Amino acid sequence: MPSLRSLLLIASLSATAAAHAEGFYVEGGSLARRYDLGVTGAIPADSAKGRVLSGALRLGYEVDDRWAVEVGRMNHGKPAHGYRLSDQDGRLTSHGHSWLLAGRAMLPLNERFALVGRLGLARNSSSLTGTGEAAGRAVSGSTTALYGGIGLETTLAPGWRLGVAWEHLGMSRAKHKGEQGTVINGLSTTLRYRF
Repeated sequence: MPSLRSLLLIASLSATAAAHAEGFYVEGGSLARRYDLGVTGAIPADSAKGRVLSGALRLGYEVDDRWAVEVGRMNHGKPAHGYRLSDQDGRLTSHGHSWLLAGRAMLPLNERFALVGRLGLARNSSSLTGTGEAAGRAVSGSTTALYGGIGLETTLAPGWRLGVAWEHLGMSRAKHKGEQGTVINGLSTTLRYRF
């Protein structure tokens, strides 16, 4: 919890200072990722695998044209899967979020496009809830993991940038009994405004 409190404090200080300092920016977007809620031996009532779209928000400060520090929150979406096991119906629902603290580097490729990389920490909180046969599979947990991303950005207008990146948030702790946690990664699209 101390890590989460620190990230929240940094985010609130950044938001307060953003109205009073140059170099601050806000970035909103989405993360498209794959999920797998399959249960060994179960007969799927609907697909256990799929894609989910969720939201993301970051606040940052550009030290110069190439370097920045940022904090953010990324939701993991809320995928669900219904199945039948041992003549009992069950339904699993996964949800969670990540708090991010990272450094961002930008390498201009030409006048409009730039390569962007991020490296930092992600505090991943996730839970798996169940109904029916899946009630006994409910778990939750948090973990801190290495966070990284790489992508491209383009300038839309003065102060506005559009980005696409592959982001890796590490492993979540919520897991089925006897199985590994879930790796959280996906394709993000973002729109940034620099104050």
